[in-house]
Amino acid sequence: MSKELLELIKQDKELKTGSLKYAGRKYYTYNPIMNLMEDDYEYYIKDNMQYKVKNNKKNEIYINYFKMLVTQKIDYLLSKKPSYDKQFDNQGFNVFTMLDTMILNSSLDSRSWLHVYISNNKYQYIVVKDMEIIPYYSPDGKILNRIIRYYNESDKLDKKEILHIEDWSLDGVKRYAYKNNTILDESIDSHYVLNEYTGDQLEQSVFSNFPMIPFIPLWNNKDHTSDLYDIHCLIVAYNSIATGFIDNIKKFQEALLILRGYIGDKESIKKIMREMQESKGISVDKDGDAGYITVDIPVEARQVLMDILRDVIFLLGRGVDPSKLAEGTNITNTVIKSRYIQLNFKGADCIKRVIEFYDKFIEFMNMVTPYTFNNDLEFNISMLINESDVIDNCLKSQNMVSQETILKNHPWVEDPKEELKKVNEEEKERQKLYDDSLFNMNDKNKNKNINDNNK
Repeated sequence: MSKELLELIKQDKELKTGSLKYAGRKYYTYNPIMNLMEDDYEYYIKDNMQYKVKNNKKNEIYINYFKMLVTQKIDYLLSKKPSYDKQFDNQGFNVFTMLDTMILNSSLDSRSWLHVYISNNKYQYIVVKDMEIIPYYSPDGKILNRIIRYYNESDKLDKKEILHIEDWSLDGVKRYAYKNNTILDESIDSHYVLNEYTGDQLEQSVFSNFPMIPFIPLWNNKDHTSDLYDIHCLIVAYNSIATGFIDNIKKFQEALLILRGYIGDKESIKKIMREMQESKGISVDKDGDAGYITVDIPVEARQVLMDILRDVIFLLGRGVDPSKLAEGTNITNTVIKSRYIQLNFKGADCIKRVIEFYDKFIEFMNMVTPYTFNNDLEFNISMLINESDVIDNCLKSQNMVSQETILKNHPWVEDPKEELKKVNEEEKERQKLYDDSLFNMNDKNKNKNINDNNK
């Protein structure tokens, strides 16, 4: 069985390696190597002395629009904490952090997995990458019957990789550890163990299995693709043009030298170029000449193409281009909403998948814990607004809708119910001051009348 698992994992790795489905993580974390400072020079030895000249290494430009789009989507959904059953906080489940990590992983890999387990008699969780998972479903695709998880860990002693395999079923979990295709450890365990204590004394350990496989998936969207899928070629094209532009400028500045009347091999020309770098000049005979070719780089055409690519990246990536959002001095909320429409559609698709995931998560927790958790997840979407425009609309709505509705839509109000309570208290205080003032005024007038009568 262990040999079959190794072969299965080998095939799975080959299938996933290089797949566009799992390329999102590479693009999200990609950092180009810039050939700057000392890397812009190469060295040679002449007369037992070391000299350096500029090289022709390629400067790579990478503008990470993909990371911007993924971060933008997550901030749009989770910059404000969602509402959920607060019992989870008491049980050590930070749903806010869990959703943040799950949505990020599904955005990069098309799917992420929540693994729930029990450690030290407490429910805990980890988010597992889809690259590490081989799932087996029932024929109708609704019930998860088996999960194989595999991952590598570095041996602390010899720094070699140890392959860990977990084979989960409803009957328990089989664990294997391999190094250099040699098995190090093999065990069969239950899903979890609960320790029963009397004071500090351990009475017994109860080994049990969950009623379902403790792995819950979250898909990124209805198409089961990552956020990179529709814009991969566009990002490659954009950064290739940017890189080629910088590289062309560098090459045109350095390489287009004309030597008239000179015939020599490649090494002789390199020697002349090195001497020019050192002395900033060159000697020629009476019939010779030297000079540079001036090359016009098609800047305008490149810029037009890059602008088009940028627009299409944000269009198909369903995001908001910050440079377009900033256009205009007093942009209305109607215009802002129109520019958020693609991000809103993408966010709505993601929310549907999160609700599907959350339903299964609640179902699992209600089955395995003595608590009854409510499925009341509610997102608090965040987007830029023109505050003065909103406040003006709130003022215009006075006496047309309830005060609570107005406060709900006011940009400065975080808790409408609490704010309404404060408004009512302030109104009562103003009324009391007015009544006291009116009473004092009446009393004063009454005393004045009495004094006048006495006269």
